[in-house]
Amino acid sequence: MHEPHRVGAVFRGEDAVERRRTAATLEVADQLTSLRRNAQGARCRLVLESSGVIKDGRYRTDKLAAAWVAHLAGHLNGEALTTVVVSKAGTATFSPLGLPQAEQAWGDLLAAWQEGMTRPLPFVQACSDAWWLSQLKEGADSAKPRDAARKAYEHHEPEHGARAEREQNPCAARAFPDFEALWAGGEFAHWARTLLGPLRQALPVTKAKGRGAPISGGAPMSEMAGDAAEEAP
Repeated sequence: MHEPHRVGAVFRGEDAVERRRTAATLEVADQLTSLRRNAQGARCRLVLESSGVIKDGRYRTDKLAAAWVAHLAGHLNGEALTTVVVSKAGTATFSPLGLPQAEQAWGDLLAAWQEGMTRPLPFVQACSDAWWLSQLKEGADSAKPRDAARKAYEHHEPEHGARAEREQNPCAARAFPDFEALWAGGEFAHWARTLLGPLRQALPVTKAKGRGAPISGGAPMSEMAGDAAEEAP
């Protein structure tokens, strides 16, 4: 078996841990890999992302979503976990969560998956992220978050660098031909809060600054992860 790489000569490799959780009739069975522990027994999961997690000074939730789901799953045995995502453009750190918080977010994801198997949910990532970022800046009572979501979904001028999500996501366009259909009387906001909210709230409101910028006070972990990125094959 290949010997796991050390993280800054502090974290050692830990065997993959199987996670099994059930929500209603849905069972998820998978393995959580890339786990390490330091000398004090604290757990860390190191993820190497081939593309950048920062673009235009913002953390990219589309590149962090998979690591976030695994971060939630890693808490379900009641043990704290830090996740570090190292990329060619930025380092993101997810701090440990309380078990109730992790279980709530995990259960919401499974419930949404089940609901999504019965009908198209009015949720698309880039549009929802635009809504969230605007709401964090302008406030929940402002009309600007809805306008930002509409622009992300419908405004398409590729010659000027504006690419509407509707034009790049045929499945969404088929189910929701315009933003009003996607908004679905406000249901869009519900799914944006439920599915993207916990991830977006785990990231700082302030803009990211370059490679290795810490998230949620995670500078020490980020430095160790940077050392590991040099050792990784």
